[in-house]
Amino acid sequence: MGNNASDFYSENFSDGTIGCAGKKWQRKSSQPPCVEEVTGWSLAILGLGSNLGDREVYLKRAAELIGCFSDTKIMQKSSIHCTAPLLLENQPEFLNQSLLIATALSPEGLLEETQGVENALGRVRLEKYGSRTMDVDILLFGSIEIATPTLQIPHPHLRRRRFWLEELKELGIVLVPEDETVLQQRCENFLH
Repeated sequence: MGNNASDFYSENFSDGTIGCAGKKWQRKSSQPPCVEEVTGWSLAILGLGSNLGDREVYLKRAAELIGCFSDTKIMQKSSIHCTAPLLLENQPEFLNQSLLIATALSPEGLLEETQGVENALGRVRLEKYGSRTMDVDILLFGSIEIATPTLQIPHPHLRRRRFWLEELKELGIVLVPEDETVLQQRCENFLH
């Protein structure tokens, strides 16, 4: 997987369109494109965590599986952080990593896919906040805010988990004031 948006636009056509995997989109201007300009695509941040088994292998495998989602591309990965468990302390330390993705999936479709990754990697839900081989959280999804029994975006603990804030900073993500949590990404970060 590449770490920048120029990898996402793997095809440049003579008629001014861009594309990937045989799909084409029209540029809105002569400026280099950014993901938000591709109709129907959104930027999202996924938080990965593992505290059982070979945690690094689980993080790597989760990213590989996410990279295989339909209409989804991993744009950038944060470094891996080792963290103490927060809400249920009597368990092993976690390895965490955040992924910046571009996706045409809906938030609900992305949730379904990420839960599939957790299941494929052997996650068993015995107790809330308990140890797990893999946890995949949707931290942000464009500027969308959702509050349902099964999905909350932005993630309700996003601002309280320092490692997530550090990972977002590595990815060049800025969280605007509390009442306007928005995913903001400058296109130029991907084009260099």
